Amino acid sequence: MNIPRTLVFFGLLYSLVAFSSEQGTVSSQPTLHNMDVPIGSLGFPVGSYLTIEGVRLDGAKAGARTLRVDTVNGQKLERAGAISVEKTEALPKGTRCVLKGYETFRMIGEPPAYEAAAVEAGRQITIPQVGWQVHLFFVTMSVVSPSGLKLEKGTSSSQETNFASHEIGVS
Repeated sequence: MNIPRTLVFFGLLYSLVAFSSEQGTVSSQPTLHNMDVPIGSLGFPVGSYLTIEGVRLDGAKAGARTLRVDTVNGQKLERAGAISVEKTEALPKGTRCVLKGYETFRMIGEPPAYEAAAVEAGRQITIPQVGWQVHLFFVTMSVVSPSGLKLEKGTSSSQETNFASHEIGVS
């Protein structure tokens, strides 16, 4: 390994590590700030208009709306990845799907604050099955193929639709 590559590697590694001054620990998690837009699992900033291609993935923790994505915006991925797909009917088994939309996320599970507050109050709580975590998913705005795959009822593919309204509860 040559010296410039080593310096770049360690510089990037250092920039990815966040230090927590409150707890005195080193975190490998990125630190988000107001106005930041994180990069999603598909390699683009969350909310970017994307065309994804792949085949339905069945199995553990996958279902009728999980797509094994192998191509994004016409570019083959080095490694295919799975993502939940929303706003479509169930994806057909064994059929290549091409969808347009955007990746976004929500927090799922129970925040650690609930357990901490219960302990502080002397109450016992049941630890939830799903831990507090980010859940990434793809919101379908239009279906390119297969022709039989439709958007969920009540979801319009017209450009006049405010596609973001469902995320924030605005009608």
